[in-house]
Amino acid sequence: METNSYSTWLEVDLGAIKRNLQAVRSMTHTEVMAVIKANGYGHGVSAVAQAVTEAGATWLGVARMEEAINLRQSGISAEIMVLGYTSPVMIPEAIKHRIHVAIYDLQMARAYAAYANKIPGKLKAHLKVETGMGRLGMPVSKVADFLEKYTNNDSISITGIFTHFARADEPQSSSVHDQLAIFNRLLRN
Repeated sequence: METNSYSTWLEVDLGAIKRNLQAVRSMTHTEVMAVIKANGYGHGVSAVAQAVTEAGATWLGVARMEEAINLRQSGISAEIMVLGYTSPVMIPEAIKHRIHVAIYDLQMARAYAAYANKIPGKLKAHLKVETGMGRLGMPVSKVADFLEKYTNNDSISITGIFTHFARADEPQSSSVHDQLAIFNRLLRN
């Protein structure tokens, strides 16, 4: 790219993105979700999605249903999850396009089930748990009751559980360790 006529530019190295994902996979020995919301953080979501799935990402995380549908329409077959809020009216689209959604309260689950019942298939959802981020998430104290109500549900399949670390990029902070301890206690119960 000729850069002399521009004061700023963005150069995306898809090879570096692939190597970074492969490094994470080799360190964790587990499946990896590449979070590529906001147009791949401004790097071009289609190209980044292709690069990370080629490098072994089995999941893609996005913020909004429209992003997920766009990925499906561009031929991405990896598992896709909408990490943020999804309007209940979009639930039939989630089922149609095999997109997972986040659920974080009982009222939301009821609304999702009502829309899921309108079409064939089952909604795939992950339960988001609040462990200290201070945003969206079901309180730990309500998780067992929720799972009791929604395990073996006719319209919603709870396929996973997750939390959001508030300060994961600050290694000196103890908050990640505290949140992880809360989350691990929940998983053991």
